[in-house]
Amino acid sequence: MSNQKGRRRPSRVDRPADEPTSSKQAESPTWYVATMFSLMGVGLLVIVLNYIGALPGAFASAYL
Repeated sequence: MSNQKGRRRPSRVDRPADEPTSSKQAESPTWYVATMFSLMGVGLLVIVLNYIGALPGAFASAYL
């Protein structure tokens, strides 16, 4: 029988600590959040209107 004790793990290497970021730097501007949700709402409205056939062209894939 051999005297091997199995696979050896490499020694743990500690990562350098990340520099703390200020909370002001991590926040998105208010206009960015409002624009994002507005565009998502418009996109959802176009999908629903296309689904119910309210857009001219009757189920056209061009709207999607």
